[in-house]
Amino acid sequence: MEMNSKEICLYTLEALKRAGADMAAVRAYKSKADELNVQAKEVRLLRTVFSTGIAIKAVKDQKKGTISINKAEKEEIDTAVAACMEALEGATPDEAEGVAEVTENANFVSGDPEGDLEALYDRVREFIGQVEDKYPKVVLEELVAEYIHQELCYMTSTGVEYNEEGGLYGFSTTFSAHEGEKGSSFNYYGARFERPDKPLLSLGMTEELIRESQESLETGSVDGKFEGTIVLTPASIDNLIGTIISNFISDTPLMDGTSIWKNAKGTRVASECFNLVIDPEAEGIVPVGTHITSDGYPIHKLDLIRNGVLRNFMLSRYGAKKTGMVRTYGSAANILVLPGEDALSDIIGSIEKGIYVQRLSGGSPSATGEFSGVAKNSFLIENGKITRPVSETMVSMNMAEMIKNIRGISRETANDGMGPQPWIAMDGVTISGK
Repeated sequence: MEMNSKEICLYTLEALKRAGADMAAVRAYKSKADELNVQAKEVRLLRTVFSTGIAIKAVKDQKKGTISINKAEKEEIDTAVAACMEALEGATPDEAEGVAEVTENANFVSGDPEGDLEALYDRVREFIGQVEDKYPKVVLEELVAEYIHQELCYMTSTGVEYNEEGGLYGFSTTFSAHEGEKGSSFNYYGARFERPDKPLLSLGMTEELIRESQESLETGSVDGKFEGTIVLTPASIDNLIGTIISNFISDTPLMDGTSIWKNAKGTRVASECFNLVIDPEAEGIVPVGTHITSDGYPIHKLDLIRNGVLRNFMLSRYGAKKTGMVRTYGSAANILVLPGEDALSDIIGSIEKGIYVQRLSGGSPSATGEFSGVAKNSFLIENGKITRPVSETMVSMNMAEMIKNIRGISRETANDGMGPQPWIAMDGVTISGK
């Protein structure tokens, strides 16, 4: 008989114990995805995809072994456990290694437990029709809509146990506009939602991005090079959030000492209007897969930056042990920039010259936050107005400095199911054309 996720964890933990592990942790998930694929404005494929994943960690004599598999048969698990134990034999002892201790075990049930494929199909057909009617020059190159039901269990040899079951919907689309020989740059967007009770076109930034694609059939580079203002939208704000997390406040930069904020806790690192929080219960977040960290702790609301002051780092159990700091790890899926007090129209109206950016393309920012890349699906701002779409336009900035030069954060937000995010305008970016 096929095991569920909890039974997988119990069986795997017992196998690890028999194999001699001092401590162990297992994360097991099973999911079923019913997927609609659209090509040439028609639903061409309906398929069901089953997935299983097991992540295994063993610790013995302060040495760690890990392995991941995608099969749940007992024979496969036994083989994986043996490989995990063999891997740790060659590892270097590390006093920071271990597994989560019990804090507050819990069971979570969220979202739509059954799924309504007929309603999802109707929303897909509605979306295709609305785009065709309102934006006839836009071509939906790819569209996938799905309902996913998943169950997850996380257990450790120390008694930690979390069980989660839920269902959610999602869609993603890639699109561009075409008219004769003219064509816009491609763009893409996706969102997740609890129930198919709203038009897909109304979700998050979907309609704005599709409308802008049709408006971008004729683009031009900016003239010369200038220092101006960049407006990041809810579709591009992840570039900023990702840099803050990856370069300044998470395990790796703090453990290796490269974070420029390693000694900045309790000091101002951003403009006073900037607030960055972990909030798994924020309005609009689809609460599936948002309850526990990857190392087995519950996720709670936490200020990372409050009124511009760095309040907490984002450290896992291991990162906290290695640095001697406090464990405050959350999940990137729950990190939000809080909205400000200004209307977006007022923020844009205050900008003499700048760029409105929906997508940034470029390499990873340096350890200090230096970034240089191409502004994609973007528009020039002149004298307080968005004037024309731009192409082949470079932007250069230091993101650590940019958040000290915030012109405004909008009170409006857009939500893709991962939480509401605002628009943010920052001064001091270098913008250049050909």
